[in-house]
Parts: sequence; structure tokens; C-alpha cells
Amino acid sequence: MSPTIRSAQKQMLYVAMPYDQGKSGISAYIRATLSELSARRNLSLVALESDLPALKVCLQPGEHNLQALPAFWGHPLASLLWFFWVLPRLVKKPEIGQVFIPAGNRRCLIQSPKPVVTTVHDLAPLRLARKYDPLRQFYLRRILPWLLKHAGKLVAISSSTAHDLSELVGIPAADISLAPNGYDAQRFQAQAQPEDPQVLLRHGLRGESALPYLLYVARIENPGKNHLGLLKAWQQLPEGLRQQYQLVFAGSDWKGAETVHAWVRENQPENVKFLGFVPDEDLPALYRHASLYVQPSLYEGFGIPLVEAMASGVAVLSSNCGALPEVGGKAVQLVDPTPQALATALERLLQSPDLRAEMARAGIQRAQDFSWSRHTQVIAELAQPTETLTLQGLKLYNGHMSQVLELLKARIRAHQQTRLYYVNADCLNLAWQNKAYRSALQEADLLLPDGSGVALGAKLTGQTLIENLNGTDMFLPLCEMAQKQGLKLWFFGGRPEVNQALCTQVQARWPQLKIAGSQHGYISPDQHAELLKQIREDAPDILFVAMGAPQQERWIQVHAELLQVPLILGVGGLFDFYSGRIPRAPLLLRRLGLEWTWRLLQEPSRLWKRYILGNPLFVWRMLRAGRQAPRFS
Repeated sequence: MSPTIRSAQKQMLYVAMPYDQGKSGISAYIRATLSELSARRNLSLVALESDLPALKVCLQPGEHNLQALPAFWGHPLASLLWFFWVLPRLVKKPEIGQVFIPAGNRRCLIQSPKPVVTTVHDLAPLRLARKYDPLRQFYLRRILPWLLKHAGKLVAISSSTAHDLSELVGIPAADISLAPNGYDAQRFQAQAQPEDPQVLLRHGLRGESALPYLLYVARIENPGKNHLGLLKAWQQLPEGLRQQYQLVFAGSDWKGAETVHAWVRENQPENVKFLGFVPDEDLPALYRHASLYVQPSLYEGFGIPLVEAMASGVAVLSSNCGALPEVGGKAVQLVDPTPQALATALERLLQSPDLRAEMARAGIQRAQDFSWSRHTQVIAELAQPTETLTLQGLKLYNGHMSQVLELLKARIRAHQQTRLYYVNADCLNLAWQNKAYRSALQEADLLLPDGSGVALGAKLTGQTLIENLNGTDMFLPLCEMAQKQGLKLWFFGGRPEVNQALCTQVQARWPQLKIAGSQHGYISPDQHAELLKQIREDAPDILFVAMGAPQQERWIQVHAELLQVPLILGVGGLFDFYSGRIPRAPLLLRRLGLEWTWRLLQEPSRLWKRYILGNPLFVWRMLRAGRQAPRFS
């Protein structure tokens, strides 16, 4: 992208809070995506002060903004508060266009006025009951699933994680984008490099007494990473193999590490080496010169080290849990992560150098399927505002008024029938409990977001409403377009005096506009057939139906095919406004999203239930169900 275009773009806010001091798989993910995204656009990077120096070097040239946070915000409870109360304020800054949360399985941003993309790595705490301490497990198992339903556009790094989001959290598969992780193809290669001997020597893996080694790269974590399972499998190997090889663990201590170290102290396994944290630049050499890479995890959302090992030309023995089978494919040996199964597979592979060489070749080929560039392309595309809002299972058009008018003009010209309904918070409340009304909305050709309630609903579900496309605002430009295009209008609904006054007002404002016919809504069943016949004979291009929801939508659903009108709109109380019966709210109230208060003052006896009871009910349903549809019995 050219510097001129980049400078005109708004920045993407990159929240690198879960960097873990660079000592986890998520740390590697942040470094990689930070580098790729900063090459595409200007970023506003937020990170802990202690992490910022390591992250700055990942940024590609550009006009990036850096914000360092005090160490205080790195504490678990403090970081939770920061995401809830501080981050939303940063998002509102005018220079911010989109937000990227690189580890939604840790922390999420909800209620954002800007597009949010959230990557979910795994839901291990929902699969492994004893992964963390009780308080953290409570947050991850009880609170996080609710947060994820309101966390914007979700990216799953594997099909396994996507499946867990659907099965364990209840997020529809259609709302999850799959983007497998990548790896650094320039660094992780099978060909030995001149610096390799020094790297191995520095870690005690080269020299006269150094043995060939098996490698496992992961934080020392129990039980999730299954170090104990691998250690017990090592103990079960024939003594000759244990004397011929050494088992090497690369990774810093994490939750449950003391349990692993205590087992080692008690059992004294021979030829086992813990390297501690290994700098990122040393890992390629460690992979390249290993006799076998082992990934015995009880669960992984992806497993970047597995891909790095394959790319480095080493055979891989992997657990068959989580995403590991889909990542390794046919290039790795899969096994149950039990000590006995691991020991059997280890013995077979260590005694079969030809098989390991064949697996290594297959792994190099398999690794080429993964790319950080392709991964971040998905993120970049999702960060752009979309043409669809999903609220309670309904798809609403998300765009500008001018775009809608052009779309309608083209469909009318092609005589392509369009059933258009405006959807506000009250409509969503009705559709939540009225199956027939929901069916009519689902069969519509175009649903438009109407009012501040829908804007709030989008915000609560991590979406961004581009423009309020309510029918009252659209009526004027629609009539203007109809006059210019020579289109005929028909008005059905409202009180007799309201319908008549509307036609008078419209004709006075647009003298050249063709009003093909009109009929108030107070007709008997015997007159209904005559009404349908009259509309067909008049052959309007646009039919406005003002009966109120859900009656007007059901009426249109039943009669649209018979009428054959190109554009049929359900417009609710629109006739009242443009007939002059009810004045519209002042512009200031409309801009503040408070037009509903004006409506309530105008007709309190009719509308108090809709707004006083309905608005809180709508918010509660949005917080509870997010984008999902209700379940009808």
C-alpha cells in the first residue's frame, strides 16, 4: 500500500496486552501478526511498558502510534478492568478506525462503536477442568463465553477452535471466520545455518558428551501441556534408548510447573534436560538438529511449534487431541497422549531412521500450507465494515442511505420485487416471541436498521452500524427519486383523515410526483378483495403499507406475489409524521438517539409499554443472546 493511502487511513488499534513477556505461543502470534498488519496499515499499538521494546521491533515502517501502559494494568484483575472501562475510551478516539484483539480467549472488548476483530486461540479451560486455579477457571468457564458472544467478528485459528466456539459457547458457525496460523518461512528451514553450532553449544546440545535429542517446545504447564505424560513415557523406554538419546524441554515455567519439577526430583529420569526459556532466534537451530519433535499436549487450539518443527525438517510425534491432527495432517505420527501410547510410538520411531526421514520430508511439504500473510489477510478483511448486521438471527443491511436508494432504483428498473421492512428495537422484541412475524422478516428481500436501539444492539454484539436507515428519513429522498424517475406511488394504511392529508402534503411538495392511488386502513373484510384488485390495476412502482408491525409485514408476505409491485415497504407510523398529525422530534434529540422519548411524550398511553418496558427487555435480550435467534418451542 502506498504511503499516501496509508496516511489517509484511520489507524487500527492493536491491543497487545496478553504478550506474556514474549514467553508463550500467544506471544509468537502477537509478534507475527503485528509485523504483518503493520505492513498493511498504520497501527496504534497498546502494550505494557515492559513489553513495548520487544514489540516495537516487529513493526514495519509506517506512521504508527505507541502507547505504553504501567505494569499495574498487567495484573489479572486490573487488566480485566482495563478492558471493561479504559479500552472503550481509547476506541472512541477519532483516529481509530478498527480494533484488533489478538487473544480473545484471555480478554475481550465489548460495546465498541468501531469494528472489532477478535482472535480466539483455544477454549482449553472448557475442555480441561483443572487447567487453572478455581478463580481463573470461573472467569474462563462462566464469564468469558458470554463476553465472546459480544466480542465482534471472531477469528478461529483452527477448525477445532471454531467447533468449540459453536459447541461450548453457542456461537453460530456462520459468525466464525477460520484463519489457520502461519509460521516464519524465512527462519524455520531444514537447511543448516552457519550459526547453528554456536546455538547448540550455548544450550549444551553440542559437544563430545552431547547426545542426540528429542525436543518439546512449550511452557512448563501442568496438566495441559502433558509434560508428565511424556516424562513417564520416557521412563518406560528401553534403557538402551534412554542412554542413546536425551529428552529436551524448551520453555519457561508456568502454571503447574512445580508439579513437573517435583516429579523429576523424585524420579530422577536419566538424560532429561530443561533449557528454560529459549530466545526466539535460537529455536530454528534446536528444531533442525533434533532427532524427533514431540507434541504430547492434552489440548491445543493450533500448535505453532508443530508447524515450525515440520518446516525445520524434523519428524513429529503428536498427540491426537484438539487441533493437532488437522494441523499435522498425514505428515505427523498421531497417538493418544497416554504414557503407554507415547512410549510405544517413541520406541518405534527412534528405532526407524528411514521412517523419520520420510516423515520429515512430508512435514516440510505440509508446513507450506500455513502462512501469516494469509492469516492476517482474513483479519484485514474482517476489520472493514460489512454490509450486514446480525441481530437475534436476522440479517440487516448495513450501509449508507445513498447506497440503498441506488439499490432500490436498480431493482425497480429491473422489475425485481423488493419487500422492504424497517427493523427497530420494538420489532426485534416482537420477532423474539412471534414466530409468524419472524418468518415474514426472514423472507424479506431487504431489512433496514431503524433507530438508536438497533445501533445499541449492534454495539452490544461487537458490530458497527454505519448509518441509521429509518423509514422516516428515507421517505423524502425516496419520493424525490420517484419524481425524477417517473415512478408511481400507492399509499395504503392509516386513519382516513391521515391518509388523505398525507397524499395532499406529498403532492404539494412534489407536484410532478405520480400518486397512482391510496386507501386508508379502516376497511371491512368485504372491501379487501377490491383493494387488492385496485392496486393491481393501478400498477404502482412503489407501495407504502402503514399498518404497524407485525400486521403490515404479514400482509405484505401474504399478498406481495399477487400484487406484483416492484417495491413494497412496511412503514409503520410514517403517515402520521408526513400528514402533520404528529410532529417529528427535534433534530437534536434525533442526533442524540433520543427520538423515542419524543414519541413517548406524544403518545404516552399507546407507547409506554413499548419504550418503558420494551427497551430494557431489548437490552437484556441482546446481552443474553447476542446475534443468536430465539428458540421457539
